[in-house]
Amino acid sequence: MIDISSPGSPSIVGSVDTPGLANGIDVSGLYGDSVVLVADEANGLEAIDVSNPGAPAIVGSLNTPVNAQGVAVSGNYAYVVDDEFGLRIVDITNLASMALVGSVRTSRPEGVTVDGSHAFVAGQDIEVVDISDPSSPAIVGGAQVASRGV
Repeated sequence: MIDISSPGSPSIVGSVDTPGLANGIDVSGLYGDSVVLVADEANGLEAIDVSNPGAPAIVGSLNTPVNAQGVAVSGNYAYVVDDEFGLRIVDITNLASMALVGSVRTSRPEGVTVDGSHAFVAGQDIEVVDISDPSSPAIVGGAQVASRGV
């Protein structure tokens, strides 16, 4: 946790060591700014209580099949992109027992953002996923990303 109240001299006020490598983070809308969710690579999704910035604590986790690369939170759900698998939708209503409610395979996802009833998954391609029914997400569009030259 970093105190940025004085932007010219930010200071570390607390930390928590997650079991894996933290690849992405988002603040839980459901829990205000007291919980952050971390895409923690091989360990999946970690929920961290940050209500006491000096002593953040892991309060829940959900393993994913491969490597969690990114996370976006909207309402009661966390949208986790899992390397080589795709988008996984997790019910975060109870952080101590988060539950997978839906998933869809995408092409090597690295990041995700949510806007309304759509998740935008970035990776080898940009894919648009209809998440209006979290238990049955579906790719509804997308675009190929130009290949990177050597």
